[in-house]
Amino acid sequence: MGHWGVILTKQLAHQHIYWWEMDAEIAGMVASCPSCQQQQAVKLRRLVAWPDALSPRSWLHLDFVGPFLGFSWLILVVAGSRFPYVMTSTTSAQTIQALSCIFAIEGLPETLVTDNGPQFTSAKFKAFCTTLGIRLINTAPFHAAFNRLAEWFVRTFCFG
Repeated sequence: MGHWGVILTKQLAHQHIYWWEMDAEIAGMVASCPSCQQQQAVKLRRLVAWPDALSPRSWLHLDFVGPFLGFSWLILVVAGSRFPYVMTSTTSAQTIQALSCIFAIEGLPETLVTDNGPQFTSAKFKAFCTTLGIRLINTAPFHAAFNRLAEWFVRTFCFG
């Protein structure tokens, strides 16, 4: 017999037979089976909120959205404020140029939080952050929730 887990085992059993307490007995059998436990999906970890910003520039969350209204947009979320910055291109060079303009006006952040977009993971972008003394945090791949401040603003910006 294969190791299908509790849900599929119950579904298969219900197709052929039924007895009183069948679901509870199947759940107990699967819970005590070492192979089933080993094959069980990894439980999701509880998400922890980002720490409160100690200064307006403690954390800067970045993401791209677009094309939207004919442009790509660099989304910035800084300690309570959120704003889009229009971009003609999303390359590392263009992203660095845009951030340089923003940092010249707003000041340098302590930490940048981004997804794993190629413009944020390139050697050129990492060198830019290192040169300015900015800590770069790339979120886990396929886990947009880790950069949820930027992701929420993307939804608000695009879909109102």
